[in-house]
Amino acid sequence: MGFGRRFNLPKNIRLVDGDKAIIDNNQPLPKEKKKRARDEEILQEQVATYIKIKYPDIIFTSESSGIRVPMSIAVQMKKCRSGKDLPDLIILEPRKGYHGCCIELKKETAEIYKKDGSLRKNEHVEGQEEILLNLKEKGYFTSFAIGFDHAISLIDFYLGK
Repeated sequence: MGFGRRFNLPKNIRLVDGDKAIIDNNQPLPKEKKKRARDEEILQEQVATYIKIKYPDIIFTSESSGIRVPMSIAVQMKKCRSGKDLPDLIILEPRKGYHGCCIELKKETAEIYKKDGSLRKNEHVEGQEEILLNLKEKGYFTSFAIGFDHAISLIDFYLGK
């Protein structure tokens, strides 16, 4: 059974030569008809699917705090984390001199930087940046990723040879 039958692929990922995944940059990302609050959750699912297909032997996890769950489960999940603002994607694979890769995913329309390249004033994003900088100091590759294509380019850079 090929990967395409096991995973719902974003429209801009297609399989060639059996199960090899490639990105078709001429194909736009699918327009989701769901609430805007789910945009980053959908992005997280698309990125996870991409990694499963292109890098099937890589161990990774996605931070679950952004996933909508009942309040009782959210409280329990919060008790099991070190704190808030953890990166959305954590790849547990040492590469390029790093211990692993931590990426904070943002939807395509997110504007977290000013024109001069500095971070916009936003308490949540500032907390996320602080965590990314802390992880970078500890030897991890870290970055914000704005949209699917940016996330994939960071993942391919990190996991590529």
